[in-house]
Amino acid sequence: LAAALALGALTMLIGEGVARTLPLLAETAAAGEAARSYLQIRCLGAPLVLGFVALRELRYGLGDSRSPMVAGLVGNGVNIVLNAVMVLGLHWGVRGSATATLFGHAAELAVVVLAHRRDAVSMAGTHIRDVAVRHVRALWQVGAPTGVQFLLEMGAFAMLTAIVSRIGEVQLAGHQIAIQVIHFSFLPTIALAEAGSVMAGQAVGAHRDELVLRVARSALLLSTLYTGGWTLLMALLGVPIVSLFTSDPVLTPVAISLLHVAACFQIADGAA
Repeated sequence: LAAALALGALTMLIGEGVARTLPLLAETAAAGEAARSYLQIRCLGAPLVLGFVALRELRYGLGDSRSPMVAGLVGNGVNIVLNAVMVLGLHWGVRGSATATLFGHAAELAVVVLAHRRDAVSMAGTHIRDVAVRHVRALWQVGAPTGVQFLLEMGAFAMLTAIVSRIGEVQLAGHQIAIQVIHFSFLPTIALAEAGSVMAGQAVGAHRDELVLRVARSALLLSTLYTGGWTLLMALLGVPIVSLFTSDPVLTPVAISLLHVAACFQIADGAA
């Protein structure tokens, strides 16, 4: 939690600087201003997001996957309702969408905090005042490689989006549609990865290292079957899927072609 709050504050500062550069990357002034406004608001939620991740992983380690699941459902519910109110009702545009997401993150964190406080056992030795340098060092040794991996992966997505935004707004809109579909379809695969990570960690903690590869193979098999099914759906049902987002005759074929690319990419990403 201490590391999450410190990194969250740092992310807020960096995010503000990045937000100011976004208008330079956009094709039009309006798109650039919308991106800047959105990121400035979203960055305020960095401590909330990282605090939630810290407690979520702790709950997983304690064998509690239910509380994080409830937190995710509550957070998304709050996000959906407030998006409807702020975007469709109050017409706040991207500012409303970012604000709704901010409240969604706060709701997620609140749920896991309440679950944590109810569990007297898990509170032992987890007070902020108990943090020592050796704890932070150990956390860094485990977390840094994972952080670099995510930085490279998310950085590639961000760089691709920046490049596409310079090509044109139609291409960027098509890219966003494909990304939203792939994010939605990919969620259960992330759940499999989380479950596999927790089970592998518990196997190591129980000194049963031979179970790690069994867990990995099971997760790989399930994710391949699942992503393979979605690949077929996106390849065969590209038109009706895209029609859920737009009826624009210029945008539709662009989004469909990108969806087909995403369909192929999803299997490899699921395995990873």
